Amino acid sequence: MRPVLIAFVILFTGPAVSAQDLCFQHLTTDDGLSDNAITCVHEDNAGIIWIGTENGLDRYDGTSVQQIAGARMHISAVIQDRQGTLWIATASNGLLRYGPSRDEISAFVHNEKDRTTIITDQLTALYDLNDTTLLIGAREASLIFMDKRTQRFSYWNDSLSLSPAHASAQPLTRKGWCHALIPLDDDRLWIGFLHNYTSLLLDRTT
Repeated sequence: MRPVLIAFVILFTGPAVSAQDLCFQHLTTDDGLSDNAITCVHEDNAGIIWIGTENGLDRYDGTSVQQIAGARMHISAVIQDRQGTLWIATASNGLLRYGPSRDEISAFVHNEKDRTTIITDQLTALYDLNDTTLLIGAREASLIFMDKRTQRFSYWNDSLSLSPAHASAQPLTRKGWCHALIPLDDDRLWIGFLHNYTSLLLDRTT
């Protein structure tokens, strides 16, 4: 596999920004990354860069790379919510919650004997919907709501509403596949589905 390099761009202040003002730093496994195959990147409120790879989650503070213990798995998405908690979606190991201040990871995985657990461990995308709700993109179940207070899951029922109040306790179908959750601004969210090449643009103001 050809190494994939992460390039961090620092823009220097000045009257104009030109190509010669850009400074690139390349990070690879030689610098401590878990893997050269990068899947996602997120900058938190403190300016820390969180790097998801096919073999783990890494923390980069601009100087050094730290591999996060307990997250040695294929990472598909990482975000920080409004409360400062990091949420990590994995390709086959469910959802992780990470509190950087306490360096603790909690896992939410599917259990066939417990219908209250998340319906699938194959997750693809994350979006902090509001103070209480995390929106999760997934294979099979498409869109999943997680109540961050109760840690309960509910499921989008193919309506045009992203309100958990309209969700169902169990998915109505297992044929969905949400591929991407991309906020365009504070009000609009683009949702891409892999099956049937469908996408939705949801506007909270309408």
